[in-house]
Amino acid sequence: MLEDSYMPVKLFRNLSLQHLEGSKFEYIEQECGILIGGNYESLTPVLADRLLARQMKVAEHTPLLRITSLSYSESGEFLNYSVMFRNASEYQVEYHLRRLHPEKSYRYSRRAPPVIGG
Repeated sequence: MLEDSYMPVKLFRNLSLQHLEGSKFEYIEQECGILIGGNYESLTPVLADRLLARQMKVAEHTPLLRITSLSYSESGEFLNYSVMFRNASEYQVEYHLRRLHPEKSYRYSRRAPPVIGG
């Protein structure tokens, strides 16, 4: 995986390489006390060019996923912008889309969705 991340200095003045070697989101919530409100993510298939292939130690034209991510706090403040490249053969994406029907009242609407494969 190859990642470039951008985080506002005004919020993370004590951010170090050690923090980034662990979970940056754990650092944001536990050390900085900022609640993460959500994340926008975009996945785009790309082929590795010469530079990307060399950086990721893969053959040129290897299928990769370019993952763009924008995280924000509960108050709506920008926290992190990342662009990641992952080898498509080593990365799997799974998600659940829940359809809400506001006009209907569901008896079980507060239940968490089932965990698949767990």
